[in-house]
Amino acid sequence: MIVKCPCRVGEQFSYLKTKAYKALPDRSQLYFTGLWLYKSEIQYLSEPTIFAVERLPNTDKSKRFADEDTSLLTAADSEFKNKAILNIPDKFFTDMPLSDMGANTKRKGHLTGIVFNSDTGSYQYSFRLVNEFFQYYSKSKELDKYFAPVLPKRQGGAMNQLEKLTDEIRRLFDLFNEHYYAGELARPVITIQTNGRERRVMGWCTCDKVWKDHTTGEYYYEITICSEYLYRDVKEICSTLLHEMVHLYCQEKGIKDTSRSNTYHNKRFKEMAESHGLIVTYDEKIGWSSSQLTPEAMTFVEENADKDVFVVTRNRHSAPKPPKPPTGSQEDESGGEAEGEPESGTEDGTEPEKPKQSLRKYVCPKCGCIIRASKEVNVICGDCKVPFEKE
Repeated sequence: MIVKCPCRVGEQFSYLKTKAYKALPDRSQLYFTGLWLYKSEIQYLSEPTIFAVERLPNTDKSKRFADEDTSLLTAADSEFKNKAILNIPDKFFTDMPLSDMGANTKRKGHLTGIVFNSDTGSYQYSFRLVNEFFQYYSKSKELDKYFAPVLPKRQGGAMNQLEKLTDEIRRLFDLFNEHYYAGELARPVITIQTNGRERRVMGWCTCDKVWKDHTTGEYYYEITICSEYLYRDVKEICSTLLHEMVHLYCQEKGIKDTSRSNTYHNKRFKEMAESHGLIVTYDEKIGWSSSQLTPEAMTFVEENADKDVFVVTRNRHSAPKPPKPPTGSQEDESGGEAEGEPESGTEDGTEPEKPKQSLRKYVCPKCGCIIRASKEVNVICGDCKVPFEKE
């Protein structure tokens, strides 16, 4: 199938008014947000169709579009100033295992198009599942080769790479959730942030629902992967993610899996972890906490994780410590994976020690007398009758 597109998805384009655009309002600029390719008896669209909006959300004149605000442009009859030509093999439009097209599922179906997410700046391919009405969305390196002319341009810089990495960890959470928990876990807020002065902390799951969506009034737990440990192999990072997901599962099920201010992992945690893709070992101080993937989980990660996005990490720093992971309402409530002070990094944080108080040095400019104070002071030297100067 040959498809004519105006530009890369997510970009703005100009169109020439032809018969195909008579139904559109009087405007000359649109954003390309997706492409519907599949033609079938139940699909009312007769040709490959471009989805476009007048402006994207989160732009200067932000506007959230409903379905009726989305413009449908028939690609076959379109004339664009700047074209991108796609040549999509017809085999992708026949039912086959979606894994043959690079999708992260063994279900069968066919390709239906590509969709741009304006909130994240990323794209996904859509597939129609066999004997099912809904769509399946996934990324695919196999399809990237054919859709290259319309894919967003790769941008350099650590910030762009970090956004991709965060998206990948959220995607892996969804895959693990489906694979090990049958989709039972409610997705928490998943973040990458510093571990502050807790140098050995690799991640945590909060004991309370610390995030609130003000539009819906719903509350969410938080899972954090610490940025200082992103240099590790993707399997080790996934082990940390699965470790936190065990805590999340125990939170949702009311299982008390830690004690001693959330630092000691008990046998309940061991049981839950070993039934959800992890091997755990015992330590006298922190219990059944140190985790690694089972051979089956390693294979699952190798087949599904996008290793190419794990290319950034954060160096050590002297910035102020972040807020400690919230503790539960009960003393032994689980969730903060504190693993004490082992030699290697830990997969969750105890309460950080209070930093030593810094003293300020003041010197008399005449006699050289030195004093120190824990705060800003204005002091006059009694011998020289001049104010001390701060160094």
